[in-house]
Amino acid sequence: VNHGDRYHVVKSQTKISDELSAHVTRIVNDLDTKNNTSEIESIFSKLTTEINTKITNELSARLNSSFTAELGKNNNKLTTEIKKINSCDAEAQKILSMVQ
Repeated sequence: VNHGDRYHVVKSQTKISDELSAHVTRIVNDLDTKNNTSEIESIFSKLTTEINTKITNELSARLNSSFTAELGKNNNKLTTEIKKINSCDAEAQKILSMVQ
């Protein structure tokens, strides 16, 4: 085997080695991308759940607060009306007792 042939064999081996290395690098990068995508999706899912929970809790707290305030107002109005009715009832009882 002469030196020229050996040079071409080594050059071919180097080229094949470089191509294989490049191919392996692409595969590794693709796998990293897929793994990162999965990790990103997992993190996104967790964040979405956490954000939705916080929004739900905040809305629930605000609605409960608003509802409680509205119930308080309605309770006060009803209590006032009941007092008026009781007062009228007492007055009517007084008049009835005078008539009898």
